[in-house]
Order: sequence, then C-alpha cells, then structure tokens
Amino acid sequence: MPDTLNRSELIARLAQAMPAIPAAQVEAAAKTLLDALAESLASGQRIEIRGFGSFSLHRLPPRLARNPKTGEAVAIGHRCKLHFKPGQEMRKRVNPSAERRAGYHCQGQQRRSERHLSNVRTGLAHPG
Repeated sequence: MPDTLNRSELIARLAQAMPAIPAAQVEAAAKTLLDALAESLASGQRIEIRGFGSFSLHRLPPRLARNPKTGEAVAIGHRCKLHFKPGQEMRKRVNPSAERRAGYHCQGQQRRSERHLSNVRTGLAHPG
C-alpha cells in the first residue's frame, strides 16, 4: 500500500466501493466535496466531520523576520495556518491499543518528554 492517498486513488477507492454509480459521477462528487471543503476554509469557516475530525484556521499575527542570506529585517504580514484535529473515532483507529499510547509514537519515535529526560541524564539538555 502506498504511503500517500492522493485524489485519484481516493476516487478509485470510492468507485470500487460503489460499483452501481458510474466512475465519472463518483469523480464529480469527490471533486465537488473537496472544492466545498476548500471554499469553506478559504472563507474562514470551521469544518467538523463527526468521527473523522475538524479543520480550522489558526490566525498568525504579523511578525518581523530576517532574511537568512543578508540578515535584513523582513516584515511578514498576518497569515492563516490550517489545523486538523482528529476526532475520537479517528484517534482510536490510528492508536487502537493502550500500549501504543503509553510508549512510542508512530514510526518508533520517542516521546518528547522521554527524549528530554534522556538528554537530562546525559547532560545534553539546555538549562532552565
């Protein structure tokens, strides 16, 4: 199974799950759904899909940054960041057992607190 589910693979799965509906109609419905979600987010609306999760925009204030090449100050205006919060059912599907929650995250990565504790023990942690 590929690591990424793209638009065409999603449409193919939907068409396979609903053989009574012509593939062109499945594709049109999927495109309409994705366009509606994008338009809602672009207009500032929050999207909540029960059992799946919610999408919202987090507004980031304007800030002053630096050009890494020249060191010159650059003003960055207000912008929005897309945020996804998985629903309870989605979290249960992704992390089905308590053992996974208790120990390590996906791909065997240590939790941040465990890494910090390890760094404290070895003297690599920043003071404070």
